[in-house]
Amino acid sequence: MLTKNISIIPNYEPCPHKCWFCVWKNHSLKNIKGPPLRAIQQFLKKYSKLGYWKFSISGSDIIFEKMDKYDEWWDEIFKLANQYNMVIDIHTKSRIFNKDFLEVENIRKLVLSTADVEDCKSYIDWLRNVFDGFIRIVKVVTKDTTINTIEEYINFCQDYNIELTFKQLYGYDDNGNYNRYKSLYNNCDSRVVFLDIGDYNIYLMPDGNEYYKFVF
Repeated sequence: MLTKNISIIPNYEPCPHKCWFCVWKNHSLKNIKGPPLRAIQQFLKKYSKLGYWKFSISGSDIIFEKMDKYDEWWDEIFKLANQYNMVIDIHTKSRIFNKDFLEVENIRKLVLSTADVEDCKSYIDWLRNVFDGFIRIVKVVTKDTTINTIEEYINFCQDYNIELTFKQLYGYDDNGNYNRYKSLYNNCDSRVVFLDIGDYNIYLMPDGNEYYKFVF
């Protein structure tokens, strides 16, 4: 039984977004560039043999912001996905407008982090015309997140028929908001998930090694 997902954490250049709650900014591997493509190949080969059919990419968004620079890297990723019959879930805060990229058959899902519903609407309106895969919105619950914000996100995702994850804040005080809103809305819709702090993946980190914990 596959109890964890597998995730590649690329860190070739610093992420451009500078989110104040980002776990990576204090990570012990934050200054290491990688992982090497050879390590990615070995990682995907190993887990495809174990029955894994998808992997996620969730690291520095520079690989989305500078797609032309990382074009060869993406070509290798797609070749490996084809070689091992795997699909890809993309986790990003960046808004990807490269139609050729979005039309790649290997991309199964876009998981989009956002701090503002209005920031999403026009992009998703555009995205649905070019991307045939699944879409999920992620909102980190902070001490400033109000019940109106929670309901606005839920209504938005119901209207657009897309998935929604409220993510628990790590390393900072959220004034009890996450647990409060989870108790109120956890079962409001099958598309809405409250994601507690935890390690749900096996991570291939920039140093080319596998980890079962993101923070260590």
